[in-house]
Amino acid sequence: MNLYTHIPTPPASSFQIGEFNIHYYGLFIMVGFILAATWSYFRAKKIDLKIADNVLNILIVLLPSAIVGARLYY
Repeated sequence: MNLYTHIPTPPASSFQIGEFNIHYYGLFIMVGFILAATWSYFRAKKIDLKIADNVLNILIVLLPSAIVGARLYY
């Protein structure tokens, strides 16, 4: 009697667009970033109107910096 079950691992990529493989972890990171950016923008807009514009400016700088930093760390 086999007491262990086999849990399959997800495939390396979820789908392909042209020559690019879109990986699950990249998709989840992108969705998380978009949700966090949207939430912080609306939260800042609720507190003060001037702060909401600053949040968008910070996000514009933050995304390319995060990508470059992650590639440098890798």
